[in-house]
Amino acid sequence: MSEATTTLLYALSTLAQTCAALAAFVGAVGIFRLQAIRDGRRQAEHELRLQMIRHASINEADGMASSALLPAIENFRATVRPLPPRLPSVEAARDRWLAFDRPLASSRTALLLFEVWNLLVIGASLVGFNYVSVLASSPWTFLGSLAGGDHHGGRDGGERLRLDQRVTFLQSGGQRMRPEAPWRRAQV
Repeated sequence: MSEATTTLLYALSTLAQTCAALAAFVGAVGIFRLQAIRDGRRQAEHELRLQMIRHASINEADGMASSALLPAIENFRATVRPLPPRLPSVEAARDRWLAFDRPLASSRTALLLFEVWNLLVIGASLVGFNYVSVLASSPWTFLGSLAGGDHHGGRDGGERLRLDQRVTFLQSGGQRMRPEAPWRRAQV
């Protein structure tokens, strides 16, 4: 196995493992955050139900479905006159309950997008394992240029530049430097 192939195998393996670990960590943190938001929302909903029973005399609020709470408040506002003086506390509880909707939705979306992105990167690196030899010899891929691929697709008499020679090539401003013959090296 050539040096370029080994380098690509290590790079693809490291990429897949790192993304898998990152996905697991961010997934755990994201699920914890979602659970904390849902617990806060549940507590705000409980407070809203209590406010509806105490201050708006909506005694059936404890047994209502969550989706029926807002229409019950609006119905109460439209039908009861005079409005009770403590109705603003019910509306404040409603606003606190509704305030959890946006963070919950955005956290779900962000977690989902991040996890999908990580899975795509992992999948791409796993697919890349099938094309290591093509990537290692490709002059057009970043990985191929780092791993020692030919600049001319192998048509230059089999001459291959090693990674350290590529660095020298880039440092010299792009002027092609021929590899030094071993018998011409200065004896130290």
